[in-house]
Amino acid sequence: MNVSLHNSTNNAAYEIRSSNDWIADAKRREMPRQLIGELWRERELAVLYGDPGSAKSVFAMQAAETLARGGSFAPFSSRVDARPVVYIDTMSNDKQFESRYAAD
Repeated sequence: MNVSLHNSTNNAAYEIRSSNDWIADAKRREMPRQLIGELWRERELAVLYGDPGSAKSVFAMQAAETLARGGSFAPFSSRVDARPVVYIDTMSNDKQFESRYAAD
């Protein structure tokens, strides 16, 4: 069984479907467009994890800015139109965020 968190036909917050139903529904849709190469496609949620100091936050902010402004993210060749972005940082406080990303 697969749990789907998208809007279901009965307006429930989630629905439980068989794997066969999940695959049959997917076959009727086009492949989501690439956002950042093969790493990330439309309608996907990205969660980054790794050792401290491995530049996860820098990568996430660069990716978010590319998606919000539109453009491409080197070294990937895919190009995207500007779109809304939600950035959730579960570790940094406002002063840490300021020290990393403020222009001044």
